[in-house]
Amino acid sequence: MQRPPFRAARAANATAGLGLLPATTIVFGDSLSDTGNVFNETNCVLPSPGAYWRGRFSNGPVWGDHLARLVTKQAARAAGANSSAATAAAAATTTANITLQNYSHGGATACDVGGISRTVPNLSEQVLSYLASAPSAVADNGAAAAAAAAVAGNSSAGGNSSADGATCLPLRPPPAAAAVNANLAERGRTGRLFIVFIGHNDLLLLSPEQMTDPRVVNQTVANITACRVAALDRLMAALSPPVPPPPPLGTATSTGQRASRRAEPATAAGGGGDGSARRLAQRLSKRALLTSSPPASSPAANCDLPAAASSAANAAAGGGCSGGGGGGRDRIVVWTLAPIDAAPLVPDSARRFLRAAVADHNAQLEASLAPLRRRYPNGPTLQVYDANAAAAAVLKEVAGKLNTTGQCLSYPVGQSGSVVERAAPEAVAATRSNVCSDPDSYVSYDGLHPTSVVHRIALAEPFAAQLGWL
Repeated sequence: MQRPPFRAARAANATAGLGLLPATTIVFGDSLSDTGNVFNETNCVLPSPGAYWRGRFSNGPVWGDHLARLVTKQAARAAGANSSAATAAAAATTTANITLQNYSHGGATACDVGGISRTVPNLSEQVLSYLASAPSAVADNGAAAAAAAAVAGNSSAGGNSSADGATCLPLRPPPAAAAVNANLAERGRTGRLFIVFIGHNDLLLLSPEQMTDPRVVNQTVANITACRVAALDRLMAALSPPVPPPPPLGTATSTGQRASRRAEPATAAGGGGDGSARRLAQRLSKRALLTSSPPASSPAANCDLPAAASSAANAAAGGGCSGGGGGGRDRIVVWTLAPIDAAPLVPDSARRFLRAAVADHNAQLEASLAPLRRRYPNGPTLQVYDANAAAAAVLKEVAGKLNTTGQCLSYPVGQSGSVVERAAPEAVAATRSNVCSDPDSYVSYDGLHPTSVVHRIALAEPFAAQLGWL
């Protein structure tokens, strides 16, 4: 019996997309990304397990958890949609091997700014932890929740209940495929995916007076950029192969070898969901939110596209890939800063200054990475993902459907100090009784951090769509 055309096309897309799924994703960031590092290191007391879910600064899974769940579902879909036993087995293996290794810490900054953030590792220190193969938090890909639901006969087990937060899971060492010195066979043909999403707290730790001082804000933006470049320089140096010595004078070099040394892979943005949020992610996938700028003078072999698209790109670029799906090259994706000016805890008097600072930072981001691409031509691909544009589009879409100005958690916040300092009492002492009855009807959970549903529809799904994972 033949499959209906739509179902057959969906099966083919799922199988083709499987080649793009990274075996390992490594994340560096702050409380928007933390999946349990601060919680573990404070013996399960921060953020408060009564109000926050499993060490996340939200009422449920954060974007990294949602991303892991989306990737796992995509691999499982490919296994079920294709009748080939070999493909199904490969998809099942991919599902089992997907790992999100997370070095993000709540309160972390791009720079060493002192104060409350000094108690957690900044970006450079997170990179050093990864390079030392230190253990870290991981993402919740939903497998444990699904198993618990099956045992309990309850499909909603492990959802977004913030009452389910008291378990302190141990930090895990990175698997072999994530290790900084992992070889191609260990980490798979697609290489590793590194995500850098940090810099918000450098601005949110400014006092209200500093936030409205253009000189202070501009200097802070410059510092964030410089600190990120320095940390990425260290990471890319560790991930890049040694530069071979030049051939002896008089030694002939083939045209193919010269082209190979010049080539720098270009990047791909792709898209592909259920419900209005998924359709929004699909629409966003048509926008160029994921960018990269290899030198214009260099032919670019595109090793990040599915096989069909990659072969066409390679033909135009003179080869360079061994098929679609990455060719084993690592990829670093730097996210723009999110629209933090919309957080309810930001003083009204500072919103326009903060909005301008984020816009200024994001506008400079692409250019700030160009010297790193030139310095490490054979290192990881280095891209920018416009998380701000994606989140802003979602916030515009949900206006009038979700509460965009209030917050779910009703706990007295600090009356003075920076935004981060004012939010600290909630994270420390809020209990289940302070949580509203329907967190997912809000954009903001505690006045600073998004609710789980916003993590999914504004951060995880648009990014997954850009990479072709939906």
